[in-house]
Amino acid sequence: MFRLLIDDKIEDVAKLYAQKLFDKHPKLEKPISKDVNGNVDKRKGLFRLIELLKGKENRKYRSYVRNIIKKFDSILKLKPSEFDNFKIKYFNQLTPKDLEKKVISGNEKKFHELVVEFMKYDYAREKLIELTKDELEITTCVYCNKNPPCSVDHYKAKANYPFLCISFYNMFPSCKDCNQLKGDREFSDDFVLYCEKGEEQDPYIFKLEDGLLNYVRTTPKNHENFIIDIGAKDGHSLEQFGDEDGHLKIKYRYNDKCFHAKEVLEMIYKMYGGYGEEDLRVLKMTFPKLDPNQEKMLKLVLHNSIDIQNTHKCEFNKIKFDFGKLLKII
Repeated sequence: MFRLLIDDKIEDVAKLYAQKLFDKHPKLEKPISKDVNGNVDKRKGLFRLIELLKGKENRKYRSYVRNIIKKFDSILKLKPSEFDNFKIKYFNQLTPKDLEKKVISGNEKKFHELVVEFMKYDYAREKLIELTKDELEITTCVYCNKNPPCSVDHYKAKANYPFLCISFYNMFPSCKDCNQLKGDREFSDDFVLYCEKGEEQDPYIFKLEDGLLNYVRTTPKNHENFIIDIGAKDGHSLEQFGDEDGHLKIKYRYNDKCFHAKEVLEMIYKMYGGYGEEDLRVLKMTFPKLDPNQEKMLKLVLHNSIDIQNTHKCEFNKIKFDFGKLLKII
């Protein structure tokens, strides 16, 4: 729900991804293979796919693959704002129906599936998850901000934009649940993980005011008294995140008991408001340089969610940040 600004650090990670993607796997048949002298091996990878696409009827398919080879390095680092123009310029020879066709005799795979296979998407997916965890500290799904990312979602679907299937900025670390719910649907531009303007980073907010205090103060809990809602800032829709019954079902899942979001808010509130004089005295002894008060304690409880830039580093950081804003200590 929070977007990453493409700054120097992000660009360096994208370059690192492009440079190191296939370096450490000598037995893997890469999309573009080279011998020890740096010469391209035209018997392997995407060149082999071209050889399989025989006949005049497959001329435009061969052209599509040749353009992937020619622009391969650029494709890996292509920014979201460049996707559509790049497609128009180099990959407009095939219609969506063309991409769905089976083009190799005896092979049941559709053309877009063949491109994804020969570009080694399965391998690239694992490397992307690993790299974004190590370099960008993305340890939660970029959609729900709870589950660990074990999959990759594409802003531009593989079926429609197969040439972008391993492009760094088109691959979003996500959980299995969110990926399955989204499927091949392409949303509006409301949520692209990477953006190029700082003011576009935080288009959504958890709306927590109604019923929150009654919920955390009441025992036993009436789960229905407090509904976590989602709002969108001016110019953004709730197509992806706000629908309770559709798309990613974020609102529905955050209000589900099994998701435990409300328990997290209850714990934070109790720790924020529940420290007495004895608690503060013990904390003062334990941390002599700390001036323990409620504001300090909440900041300790919220930990790295105090900074919205840390959203993807820990589960529920986005809702915790919005809760901190509600309590006016962030």
